[in-house]
Amino acid sequence: MAAPGPERRPLDETVRFDSFLEAEFYRLLEQQGLSLPTTQQVIRDPIGRYITRADFTYERERVVILTDGRPFHTQDPVKIVADLDRRNDLALAGYRLLEFTYRDVATNPEGVVEIVRQVLAGMQRDIPLPAAEWIPGPLAFAETREFVESLCQNKPTFRSGGYLNLPDGRSLPLLAADPEKRQALVLVDVDVWTQDALCWREDLAIHNWTRLAGWQVIRVPRVWVGSREGQELVKKVARGG
Repeated sequence: MAAPGPERRPLDETVRFDSFLEAEFYRLLEQQGLSLPTTQQVIRDPIGRYITRADFTYERERVVILTDGRPFHTQDPVKIVADLDRRNDLALAGYRLLEFTYRDVATNPEGVVEIVRQVLAGMQRDIPLPAAEWIPGPLAFAETREFVESLCQNKPTFRSGGYLNLPDGRSLPLLAADPEKRQALVLVDVDVWTQDALCWREDLAIHNWTRLAGWQVIRVPRVWVGSREGQELVKKVARGG
């Protein structure tokens, strides 16, 4: 007979969750002895405009954590784009964003906890965050050239193309980077995310590691390139939010 698992204590009934995944993630943080975040907090930008209601927020450390179940978050391309827009606004409002999938929480809880622990410790200045280096290079996505040129004209501190060399040895190709402010613009193909669950999970994971390395990730849906929405994003980035 298998040994019984650890006792599952009932969660505080005053804490609000919108899904089973959120409750399991919160329980994981509690079991591992991490400080517990606020749940379902409304986040606004610096002038008071509504951005989103976050799954989990560490306000003092300016960290927001979102838990994403694939059936809800990646089946509708329109919803994916709206999610990316809100998450860009969170980053531009000064929040460090982390995103975890159901599979992350269910199959790699130790890895999830370690990322949260490192980010919180880094934001509290207890330990330095690992470094990522921007490596200059050509623009990898030819169809985005006009979009990137517009960004660099609006915010001259940005450099076109290149990639980030991450501490774990992986690299992330970029549309543009501001090495001084450690902002990275990343292209996202929404259609690929809807069709390929592995690609979606891997992209979220590498974006988490990029944030852990101290960089702000701004994601550009491919459908925004050459569109009004893309130019609005350029303006947001140029003015810092």
